[in-house]
Amino acid sequence: MKRSNVWMLVLILACLFTGGVLAQLQQSGGPGSTVTVGAALPAGSNIVGKFGIDQTTQGTTNGIVVNSGTLTAVTSITNALPAGTNLLGSITTIPKTSCGTTNYDSGPTLLPTSSTAVTSTTTCVLGIYFTNNDTAAHTVTVTDGSTACASAACTYIGPAFSIPAASNMMVPLQGMKLTTGIKWNVTDSSTNKVMAQAFGFQ
Repeated sequence: MKRSNVWMLVLILACLFTGGVLAQLQQSGGPGSTVTVGAALPAGSNIVGKFGIDQTTQGTTNGIVVNSGTLTAVTSITNALPAGTNLLGSITTIPKTSCGTTNYDSGPTLLPTSSTAVTSTTTCVLGIYFTNNDTAAHTVTVTDGSTACASAACTYIGPAFSIPAASNMMVPLQGMKLTTGIKWNVTDSSTNKVMAQAFGFQ
């Protein structure tokens, strides 16, 4: 073989070898696939794999920045408490009783000498306040309006419970249920001597 032909053969083999290596170097991730660094993530339902957040400085290096879009401020929330220096209105706390949630207050009442209904509605009485402005003690009785106790009204205070002279007294009933209302009276025939006031829920 002539020397010129040998050099020609060597040149051809070199070109083939170099082209194959370059072809392999241009492939990334295997034949037919490429990875581009710096491009935007594809839209749609693609899932981003695990990534880390720089925690060097709280609120700075791990801060989240919105680069596009508009954040809409919430100006009102249904049933939300108002912000700022607004004051809350009156709040009523209803104790759990066997009655309803309607507040009941008899108001101040001078007790009569005969049993009298101050209300005919079933009432869970929290307490009754008595004031005796006289110089002598007087006795009172409080019953419900039912006939549940031996075919008669049930007695809750008394009979003939004594209120000391020139004194006042709170009798707590802790929400006891007076069926068919509240009846009361002074039992020693001393009209306009004792004032009473009942409160609770109906």
